[in-house]
Amino acid sequence: MIISWPFLFTPEDPENTTEARNNSYERPHGMYPVSYDLRWHGGCHLLGSYTTEPVRAIADGVLVVYRVAPDMVLWGDEKQKCHTSFALLKHTTETGAGRTLTFYSLYMHLHCINQDISFPQRQAIIAPLRTPTGPDAIADGHTKVYRKDILGYPGGMYGEGYLHFEIFMEDADFSAWFDAPHTSLGVAEPAARTDAQTDYWGNSYYLIPKGVPLRAVHPRQDAGHKVAGYLFPMLAGIEHTPCKLLVQVRYDRGDRKTTVWNAETGQRISGTEDGDKEPGYEYGLYARAVALYPTCPSAGYELLRYGRILGPDRFPLNTPATALENWQPVEFAHGQRGYADFSASNIVKLSDADFAGATGWAKVNGAMDGPQVNVTALSQMIKDADTNHDGTTTAEELEQWARQDHIRKKLRRMICRAPSEWDTANNGRYNYLLEQGAPMADDPARFKKRNDFILKFQFWQVLGGMSSKVWHFHPLEFIAHFRKCGWLSEGELKQVLPMSAIRASKGEWVAEVVQFPDGVKLRIEGQRIELNRALRKFGISSAPLRLAAFFGNATQETQWFSKLHENNPNQRYFPWGGRGFLQLTWPFNYIKYWRFRGRQVPEKLEAELKAAQNASKTNPAGMQDAQHPGLTAEIIGWRNQIETRDIDAANSAGAYWAWSGAAMYADRQPVMKRRTCLVKDKSMLFYESLPFGQVAATVNIGQPTTDGKQINGVNGLVARYQAYTHALTVLAEGVVFPDAKGEKQDTPEGFTPRREK
Repeated sequence: MIISWPFLFTPEDPENTTEARNNSYERPHGMYPVSYDLRWHGGCHLLGSYTTEPVRAIADGVLVVYRVAPDMVLWGDEKQKCHTSFALLKHTTETGAGRTLTFYSLYMHLHCINQDISFPQRQAIIAPLRTPTGPDAIADGHTKVYRKDILGYPGGMYGEGYLHFEIFMEDADFSAWFDAPHTSLGVAEPAARTDAQTDYWGNSYYLIPKGVPLRAVHPRQDAGHKVAGYLFPMLAGIEHTPCKLLVQVRYDRGDRKTTVWNAETGQRISGTEDGDKEPGYEYGLYARAVALYPTCPSAGYELLRYGRILGPDRFPLNTPATALENWQPVEFAHGQRGYADFSASNIVKLSDADFAGATGWAKVNGAMDGPQVNVTALSQMIKDADTNHDGTTTAEELEQWARQDHIRKKLRRMICRAPSEWDTANNGRYNYLLEQGAPMADDPARFKKRNDFILKFQFWQVLGGMSSKVWHFHPLEFIAHFRKCGWLSEGELKQVLPMSAIRASKGEWVAEVVQFPDGVKLRIEGQRIELNRALRKFGISSAPLRLAAFFGNATQETQWFSKLHENNPNQRYFPWGGRGFLQLTWPFNYIKYWRFRGRQVPEKLEAELKAAQNASKTNPAGMQDAQHPGLTAEIIGWRNQIETRDIDAANSAGAYWAWSGAAMYADRQPVMKRRTCLVKDKSMLFYESLPFGQVAATVNIGQPTTDGKQINGVNGLVARYQAYTHALTVLAEGVVFPDAKGEKQDTPEGFTPRREK
């Protein structure tokens, strides 16, 4: 699932990007989930730059219904300008194996297509939305829309420029994804997620019961407070935790950040949102797992990252229970910490995939047929906004109340089943305006005029009987949360392949079309699940820059997903040639991978193969299987499986990525430099990036490197640059690409997306 914001960065201001910028656009007069007069409000108002800043599709989907008005409509004696244009998209994607998510995004009050929208602006909009349709909503249902496609520009209401933005789900789709046991939404006391429940993504959460001991020292430390060479300093410790604790563990560009809250009151115990910061912890996670869990580092790696084991690798049956513990420091009072065993059965392990109540998520579903909010929990919250206690909450009071950080966070994580304001059947929600003392009580003609005006914006009748009581999300919170997912659907993974590539051949540059034959299609379909699992396990899918760097190498290494085995008898490392998505090569790397998975290779055989590898320049025949009697059929089978078994093709690449340290370069914001080369007397361009060049060289030699000679010596470097540039454009945003004039653009010059035919 790739998802982004309706307003993306501008090349002129690339640092002011994505989440913070979209959050800064949110207007109090259009807050979620209630409006100033306490009516349900299923979205939020975003103040983008009027007429100039593109409104983008947040994810791949289908255009369901739309309206493109030729001009704005006017309201009231003041002739306030209002925009009736909109687009409704339907998105069907995946968040995990067998986890299909279907949702809608609505972009209301797009600017009408008139003289304020220039011809170049109009041409940038997707085809159906660039031509006026008249006042009626138009049903579509077939036009494919891709993430970042331009849907229009902000219009507004009542003379003020803004976009009304919604995300919602139908009942059946909501239940299919959110109902137990799939998530913990609405579950007061969630049970521990078992090892069989593998839908994990985002941050990890641990619920530690009240009254349990937190140790002052690691139970297996040596005299120097170390375990397997890793320091576990003496802490304060406590015999009984004073309250139930919620522990959040997240990774941010290699750093591990642990934040603790009192789970009973919601008060943060940690001094800051980031809590305890351990610099570089994630970059060293592979080495830590190898040291602390030597019998099966793969299982230990998952314990350290997830708090539980999700994959098939397990510790040997005779492993002592103490060797399976996962002791981590936890702050139980400000500045005081103790060690908790996150593997303990009484500690509940969750992730962002669970939408747990302890992390603020709430399902609001009650008697919602009335015009105003009448759900007890929400109504009580809103009563608190009546700061002068006169029994009436004014728009000004509601705005000030909603600006409070803790209130804002609560409202953003409420998922509300409420009637849509875009269905004419729900217009009874405005009848309160006729009640005694209400603004229109003595003016029914004005009330009718207002209702007739509202009809100009509504469209639900075109949806063919869809219930207008749907599950609404705060749209920016929905996007922020699901951006942590990183699972690629089949359609998204296909888009990662570039359309063309440049490579060196016989001393000159040649260009070739990157084909998409049936074999590649079948490989993507068949191996996508295990590849996604590996990308998630090794922290690659947690950040678009990492994904792009991975695929910039993996697509080129596998000849554009066409083969998972190099199979070149002329190479001196044959038959230990490249296999898997990152083409694992040489006996040393194969053995390192097997040991990571808990497989045992005789030390004598390892020494023989290492000696043969070192002598391969002068004696390549020494690499052949026949030269090594200790090389059993089972071990040869393991080697072949890195090509033939989906899990090994993917996990070998993930493990290699982890131990080579590629992530530390992939995490660096790329500065793209425009380059050209001559292909048959024709100048062809590509974009170069130093951080990606460092990733490519690191993958090529198996350890971190910044050496320019090693970077320039990487096989197929230009094609990798092209693959990286293409993957960046598909998977990420916030990257600046200079054009031929040196002007900053948000898309590479000459970029051609891969689209379904």
